[in-house]
Amino acid sequence: MKKILMILFISVFFSCADDKPLSGELTDFLPPAPAVILQMKNPDLFFSNLQNNEFIKLNREHEVFEKIGEKLAILDHFP
Repeated sequence: MKKILMILFISVFFSCADDKPLSGELTDFLPPAPAVILQMKNPDLFFSNLQNNEFIKLNREHEVFEKIGEKLAILDHFP
């Protein structure tokens, strides 16, 4: 029993990570080859403009639009 507790204690002790404050620009934390980066001052306005875009409204039934919509479905999770 002591061996199990000692192993557990040692593994917990060595697995703890130091909390270091992150400093630097946000771009420093991007992966090496990001596919898309969106930087906007007012995301609500951006998404509102996308929803009210006349071109998009007229082409919602098009096959290409549906494929793009499937790929961009992740954006539905953002406010």
